[in-house]
Formats: sequence, C-alpha cells, structure tokens
Amino acid sequence: MKPSYQTGSNSVTDAAYYWFEIMQAGAASDADSRAFEAWLEADSRHEEAYDRAVTLWAAYDQLESAEIDADLMREANAAGGSALAWLLAALTPSRRGLALGAAALALFYVGINLFGDLRPTGPDARVELHRLTTGIGETVAITLEDGTEATLGAKTELDIAFSENERWVLLRSGAAYFDIAKDRHRPFRVRSGALTASALGTAFEARNNADVVRVEVAEGEVSVDHPAAIFGIILPWSTSQALLPGDRIVALSRTEVETLPTIPTDQVGQWRSNRLIYDGAPLRELVADANRYSATPIRIEGSAAVGEQTVTAAFSPEEIDFMLSTLEQILPVQVDRSVAGQILIRAEDTP
Repeated sequence: MKPSYQTGSNSVTDAAYYWFEIMQAGAASDADSRAFEAWLEADSRHEEAYDRAVTLWAAYDQLESAEIDADLMREANAAGGSALAWLLAALTPSRRGLALGAAALALFYVGINLFGDLRPTGPDARVELHRLTTGIGETVAITLEDGTEATLGAKTELDIAFSENERWVLLRSGAAYFDIAKDRHRPFRVRSGALTASALGTAFEARNNADVVRVEVAEGEVSVDHPAAIFGIILPWSTSQALLPGDRIVALSRTEVETLPTIPTDQVGQWRSNRLIYDGAPLRELVADANRYSATPIRIEGSAAVGEQTVTAAFSPEEIDFMLSTLEQILPVQVDRSVAGQILIRAEDTP
C-alpha cells in the first residue's frame, strides 16, 4: 500500500502527495480542481514538488509487491521524511538500484517540464517570452525592463520572461553577464542546462558552450541549483549551493557538477574585454566558444574523447588561427583546413 498524506501539512512534499492522490483518483470535484490549481499557483515550489511526486510514483509502479519490505515501509511511513527516503528504505537492497533507475527514467519525461521552457507562476503566469540573439563576433549591452543591465556575448541566444512574481532568463547558448536590479519581491533566475542561478540583486555571468555551463559571481551572493545525482543517475530533487564573489561552478553534464577554485572578481566575464580564458576546460567547450567568433565553422571530428581533452589557455577572439595552431602543440590533435568552408580537429593519428 502506498503511503497516504494529509492536507494541512507543513511539508510541501506531503502536500504534493496529498494532491497527487486526489487528482489521480479520477473523482476530483470542481472545487478540488480549483483548490489544486490555486495550490500550484501559490508557490513555484509546489509545481516542482508535484512533478517529483509523479516521478517517484512512476518509479514505485515499476516494482513488484514481493520487492517491498513491508515492515520497513510501515516504519518509514510512520516516521515521515522525504519521498525518496521512504521509497529506498522500503526496498530490499537488491532492488534499490532498479528504483533509482526507474526514477531517473521517469524524471527524463518530467524534466521537459522542470528544466525546459520558462513558466512563471502566479495569476499572471501567461507571460510573453522575449528572445534575444546576437550574431557571430557581436557583443551587445542592453537594459532589461526591470532595470537589470545585461551584456550578451557573441552568438548568444536567450529567452526572457518577467512576471509580477518572478524574473526568468533561459540561456540557451552563449554567454551573458547580468548586473541585476534589486527587487526583493522578485528573484532573478537564470537557467541554463543543469544549472539555475537565483539572486535578488547582484552581478554574475553565465555561459553555455557545447552544454558545458558555468556560473561565476562578481558581486553579492548567488544561489545555484542543480539536479542531485548518484552513480550517474539523476535524482528527483535539486542540490543548492551559495556562491560568493569570485566563486565559480561548472556543469560538464547534468550529472557532473563541480565547484571550481575562486578567482579575482575582475576576471569574471573577461570575454567582455575580448579575453577568453580557459583553465582545465574540455576542448569541446573551447571550440564551441571559438565558433561564436569564427567566420569559418570549427568542428571536432572522430571519437568523443577528442573533445573531452582539457585545455588551459588564454587568447582573444581575434586570435582564433593562433589558438588552433597552439592546440596542435599542446594536445595530440591535428587541425585540418583542407576542407572548404570548415576547420576540422581530429586525433593526431587519424588518417
């Protein structure tokens, strides 16, 4: 028997399961539906908690009754705690891996909702999205409608959705630096790949090149959320880290998130001063960054391992040819310019 949750709980998770049971029963009244919609709109965390409930129930439904330890289930249910805690506690050890895998698979579908397009909540949730783009080699400074000063790097694409309750930016690719206008009633959130950076009034940069996402803080404090993961499996909740001036974080993928050594704050967003700096960055990130400035597309060819080689280097956007020549000296790669209209980078021993 799946655990039951009562309304009126102080736990958002408990409330999410309460509403899940009501809405999935197929007998919800019009009043129930209105109350459920009001609960979802009351706080952005409610929708995320409800999605997690759906995810874990999907995982639970992959299990047979013989795979559940009834005594542990009763103890976990009586003790309360997180949904995943009682689910894992109730499983025999040999089945915990299956549950995590099922949860991750379900989260893949829910992730379209959690980590996809921007969806402000509240009574003004139907907000028009504004897409901003820059061209190759183009850097643009703009003032957003809330007074935030934003600098968009070359070949950058982002969406903006502001409401009365929230300020959302979805950085699809490229780089952006934000000097955020203070508004204690509306957090400013930038989502890109696996990372979501939140602040009320501060300055930081976000970059997304070849799905390598970085956040670096210049002023104030920024909270960065990313999916929790274990053994390479995404879990249905987030981990949050507080970054102070000079702090940096990078997501090489949704399951590989690292905190980097701090840097002087004047080095945050160096691309605004035509300086591209890499410290142990994967080659694929450097190449994607170079493509934002290069008129000739640069492509890594062959094994994915070529793009995972790390690079420590610094150059200006006007030095792309010099950078490519340098790569041949510091990495076991060759740069092929023989194909018209593109530049290929491949392993050194590739015919």
